[in-house]
Amino acid sequence: MIDNMSDGFDLYAANRPALIRSFPVRSTKKYIKGGVFTEGGRAVVCGSDHGKVYVFAIADTKPKQELVHGHCKQLIQTVSVRQ
Repeated sequence: MIDNMSDGFDLYAANRPALIRSFPVRSTKKYIKGGVFTEGGRAVVCGSDHGKVYVFAIADTKPKQELVHGHCKQLIQTVSVRQ
């Protein structure tokens, strides 16, 4: 999974150039943001440049959760999860 720096995060299979799925995260600035896998690889958690952290199921492009962490201009470049 990589930050595509335009409209969210893109998921690719290892050693494959074909896109599997995109997770939309609105972006207002061109900053690199982090994303990590959680729930045994069944979900991803992604940062943003507007104070929210997004949780997506791998099989869905609609967020399971949007966690507010700061004000609307706060950059969340890294995220960490604990199982």
